[in-house]
Amino acid sequence: MITAQCKIGWWHATLFILPAIAACGEARKSEPLTGALTLSPDEMRGQEVFYAKCNECHPHGETGIGPALNDKPLPSVAIDAKVRGNLPGGNMPSFGEDIISDDDLDHLTDYLEALRDQ
Repeated sequence: MITAQCKIGWWHATLFILPAIAACGEARKSEPLTGALTLSPDEMRGQEVFYAKCNECHPHGETGIGPALNDKPLPSVAIDAKVRGNLPGGNMPSFGEDIISDDDLDHLTDYLEALRDQ
């Protein structure tokens, strides 16, 4: 009898434990935790540049072909240098001023900072 009760107890515990374990996966990174992203006009321009030039490799700032950008605490100087191809490492192509203007690059870094702060 004790053995039967232990098996039933184990079986019932399994019914509760397995769904709990399955629910412990990571949440989608694109779901904002603090509500909708509110952007200034400069950040909105940066978002346009991002979706035109960066989103293909960094979808919505997340990991894609390239690494996630929405969790990197890089200063804007480092972002500018990476975009322009002045930092070694990785396979990211460089984007000259003829592709992303200096003003648009400033707006892009503003957008990335807003996305990170989200």
